[in-house]
Amino acid sequence: MNENLQSFLVPGKLYFKQGCLPVALAELKYELHKNRILILTDAALMLTDALLPVTGALYDLGITFSVIPSDGNTLSSCRKFEPDCIIACGSAETLQVAAGVREGFDPKVYFITIPTTLGKTQTAARPDMVIVDEDMVAEPDETAISGILATARDSLCGANASDYTLGFAVQAMSIIFGGAKDKTSLLRAASLAENAFAIAYAGGGKGGVDLTADAAEALGLTVEELTAKLN
Repeated sequence: MNENLQSFLVPGKLYFKQGCLPVALAELKYELHKNRILILTDAALMLTDALLPVTGALYDLGITFSVIPSDGNTLSSCRKFEPDCIIACGSAETLQVAAGVREGFDPKVYFITIPTTLGKTQTAARPDMVIVDEDMVAEPDETAISGILATARDSLCGANASDYTLGFAVQAMSIIFGGAKDKTSLLRAASLAENAFAIAYAGGGKGGVDLTADAAEALGLTVEELTAKLN
């Protein structure tokens, strides 16, 4: 195993609890003193009430905000609005677009991600704050479950994969292999898988490490059985 990993990037703050959204957003006013919030989101979410918990909380706090779709000229809109905080609320694709906007505009702009789907969303964009509120996440389907397993599987071959990341990956697999279908359990599995992936690939790509056999042993499976479940 690769023992050269000295550090890895994690969010400055993580909220992970049902109903945590208003408490987390209150920090913008009372602790971080942010006044202008740019919200990037999926165009489809703008046609529903899905953003009301976010916009309603900001309105109640008296914070100025603007909402734009992530499939437009987002960097230009960001510069015009001059935000001191960017909130990315939506799918993994939206969170990644927002991360690029944040870097292209000013890395000093505070960056928050609020995932609304299960997948590689919590760590990939390297935010200052992650808000994972079960009430904001859509009901998972088989595609979401497959995505969690794929993230856990991929983490087994990262350049910095180790016993530490293996533990997260195995826990995520155990939850799904145990038949969990409820959102609460799958959110936990997704978080564990993403932690494993983010650390295993911190600062580097795919390496010579392959912990598939170790994962199979931990799960009481043969390598062939585990491979079949993961594919």
